[in-house]
Amino acid sequence: MYLSGFAIGLMGSFAAIGCANESAESGSGAGGTGGTGGGAITGGTAGVGGGGVPNCPPALPNSGECDPTAQGCTYTVDCQSGAQTFTLSCHFQHPGDPKGYGWTVAAKACDPGRPYDSCPGTFMYCDSATGWEHTVSSDTPASCPSAVPAPGEKCNSNPFGGADSPCGYPCDAGGKPGWRLASCVKADGGLVWEVSQKCE
Repeated sequence: MYLSGFAIGLMGSFAAIGCANESAESGSGAGGTGGTGGGAITGGTAGVGGGGVPNCPPALPNSGECDPTAQGCTYTVDCQSGAQTFTLSCHFQHPGDPKGYGWTVAAKACDPGRPYDSCPGTFMYCDSATGWEHTVSSDTPASCPSAVPAPGEKCNSNPFGGADSPCGYPCDAGGKPGWRLASCVKADGGLVWEVSQKCE
């Protein structure tokens, strides 16, 4: 009877240890689930550009290619007129081309007082007639020169991989914020920049 009781006692101990180990493993599993929260932090980082939406590039894209599942990607970038926020989505744009997806910009009008705005280092450009666009035209962002071009400087305008035109730039209008335009125009020596002398 003593041995039987001892055996029963050992069995009880092993059972208790097994339960404890199972509980510890379950607790560890719960911790692993918490690790998923770490993934959410990564999503938060993408929120700096992309709004934390799945499959959105972390920064405003400088390529025409996109993932069809990337919808409602938001980005805030510095433009000639100041910080601007855009919402981009990947849509099918070129029938007959299996890779015919491209970025479209949610409707956003230009500032009437700052026409033909652009965002240096990106393909964002604001055509006063159609509003903001993502104008991919070459391998290098060339929406507009980042600074006012020199009058007479050679240029190459879209749609041939060059700059959009005209381009708007901030200027000093007698101590007040002003705006001037630079246009890529045809001259005797080819295409050159013509810069407005007016700062309004």
